[in-house]
Amino acid sequence: MWRHRRPAGRTSLWACLSPLGVVSARIVSMVDGSQIDRSVDPEAPVWGIWERTLRIPHLGTIGSIRHPHGTSAGLDPAMSSHDEPSLGSLPVMDRFGDAWHGPALPGILRESYARSSGLMRTARGDLVVLRNADLDVLRTHPAVGHQTWEALYGSPTGSSDWPGLHMFFGASTFNLRAPEHRPAKQTLGHVMSPRAMASLTAHADAAVRENVAPALEAEVVDFPRRVADAIAATFWSKVLDAPVASVAPLVRDAQRMMKFFAKRPTAELWATADAASARFMTALVEIIDRAAISGRAPLVTDFDDHFAAHVRSERWANPHQLLGAGLFDGFTALSSMLTLCVVALLESGSRPVDLYEHESFGRDGFLEISRLHSPVPMITRQALHDFKYAGVTVAEGTNIHLLWIFGNRDPSVFDDPHAFRLERDQRSRQFSFGGGSYICAGRNLVRMVCEVFLGYLAANRVQLDQAGEVEWDADSKHGVAHLPVHLEQG
Repeated sequence: MWRHRRPAGRTSLWACLSPLGVVSARIVSMVDGSQIDRSVDPEAPVWGIWERTLRIPHLGTIGSIRHPHGTSAGLDPAMSSHDEPSLGSLPVMDRFGDAWHGPALPGILRESYARSSGLMRTARGDLVVLRNADLDVLRTHPAVGHQTWEALYGSPTGSSDWPGLHMFFGASTFNLRAPEHRPAKQTLGHVMSPRAMASLTAHADAAVRENVAPALEAEVVDFPRRVADAIAATFWSKVLDAPVASVAPLVRDAQRMMKFFAKRPTAELWATADAASARFMTALVEIIDRAAISGRAPLVTDFDDHFAAHVRSERWANPHQLLGAGLFDGFTALSSMLTLCVVALLESGSRPVDLYEHESFGRDGFLEISRLHSPVPMITRQALHDFKYAGVTVAEGTNIHLLWIFGNRDPSVFDDPHAFRLERDQRSRQFSFGGGSYICAGRNLVRMVCEVFLGYLAANRVQLDQAGEVEWDADSKHGVAHLPVHLEQG
């Protein structure tokens, strides 16, 4: 039985990644309906959603930049004589547009840390936060929040061009601010609390058993598609009291929706995400509606009761639109994290069967895997108003990129940060899942199912052998497209 155990010390670990990924507060104009407007900086990588060139904040030059623990923030020595550095004087993170995965990742981190001991910026002038201490402050900073609706979603040709994305983001808490954000997010958090997830352990057990056992009989399986996606679909079919055949397409559509957050978005990728968003939201809300009528899905019943008692907004014509958008994380992040569990075990340098001897392998294994491999390695937030941090004034509307995967491997916090260790100090300094009032409601669900999965591997002494090259998703920072493995029960 999975039980929630809160780590000692601060609760940073329980901050949540949003598998929605990186959201830029800018909007990239479309040219002839198919190209990105690169006029601002033709060489800079496109990141986020769209970049609207209506306003690019120019930051003032106030004070000297200081690390939150008192060390210098890594300015170019040539700038040290200036009394009033600006964000523009910070080092540019050259590897911001790269993919962060595989054998190249440690080198990318070392290179970036060597260039700056504090804040950095993109070529466009966005703030980049990669050090653990800075992430610890800014993840909960009151001046750092979600993007506005106008910044999150829009296009020069109007919102009707992307009806599916409009449907999803219009129902999601992703762009909400006070006073709507808190009650909606708390309702989602309530139905996916540790206690609520503990009650769903039997569903997770069954989903893992039903899909790993057949894989043990196969010579080679593509783990993301054959096992991880299948576990996610089976789990949600049981939770929502729906046929697996109706739920399985939602797992794939949730992954297609992630194309909206591609490293280098194109009109084609947006069109893919738009169509997938429309299918996902329409089908999932219908499934939730039927579950509410049947009364056989406690998660839905609990949501309905909490929504009626606490949410006063008229944003959602059907409250199940909020739940459907909120469960997006539970579809895409769950499948992704299950695959990353296998990636981490294969990279560990130890035979998985030897790791299984660890007394708390499920719990400690998930903590270490989520430190090394977050399904979404960063997220972009926005300055709600002008504020000063580490000596730099950050203007209202500035994009603030929070690089969780860098903070989770910060050598000033984690000894031998790229190594797989089941026993580590500073677990409370892991930021795999974000933090603050924008914490992801689905973090407990992902953790519970992954711990059940790791526990199954250990109990059955399942040996994992890589049977081919890992194919990383070319459109994402840290996603796995294909991973051929051979599973054998010991």
